[in-house]
Amino acid sequence: MSKSGVQVVRFKDLDVSTHLTIHKPLLHSKTNVYNAVLLYQDMPFIVETPYLKNPFGITEYQKGEDRVARSITLMSSGTYTDTQETITSFFQELKKIDELMVVYGAKYSELLFEKSMSEDEVRQIYEPGVRGKLDKSGVPYPDKISPKVLEDGKVPKINVFKNSKSPIEMSGWDDLKELIVPGTSLRGIIQPRLYFMKHKFGVVYEYHQIKLPSVVTKSEMKMGVYSFSE
Repeated sequence: MSKSGVQVVRFKDLDVSTHLTIHKPLLHSKTNVYNAVLLYQDMPFIVETPYLKNPFGITEYQKGEDRVARSITLMSSGTYTDTQETITSFFQELKKIDELMVVYGAKYSELLFEKSMSEDEVRQIYEPGVRGKLDKSGVPYPDKISPKVLEDGKVPKINVFKNSKSPIEMSGWDDLKELIVPGTSLRGIIQPRLYFMKHKFGVVYEYHQIKLPSVVTKSEMKMGVYSFSE
């Protein structure tokens, strides 16, 4: 499946161990920050999620004095069509990315962190893309990811689909908040990004597209705009 000529990996086909690669960190000449890209079969890694439960709607948090960041959390459970077995398998593949990044961080630790570090040491400063924790009784909560929704001016930089293969027109964040109802399920097209800082690094996911539960017809297809499988 492709998104404007870019490969989108379907969740049922995801095989991180076989197809995922990460090139050596490259120092950006202007920002003086290291960058690296996750590749899947030698193309930028963009993946379609199963239908996953969105427990909170849009979460907003302050980043600096004049910037608000937004994310939509997805849990390793669903309320729509995809089975729990499918969802669990998908999250297991995402966890493999986190494990690969720990190995990667140790391999390039002298370059990234200016000292040689073991995998155990790297694990202490690594911020995983898949998060999980225990409740007060020691029972694990469902794993979750929290992909970010970027902004283009004052408008969410994302295509949202419902009942059609044409994206919903949005004039601002209030429109998106009305669509993303807490407790319901959605399917996302997301991309992992790597970030490196002096004392930590990690994976963060970003949304390209969201699909809300709907029925669509093949005649509504717009090639390159709508990237979801049916």
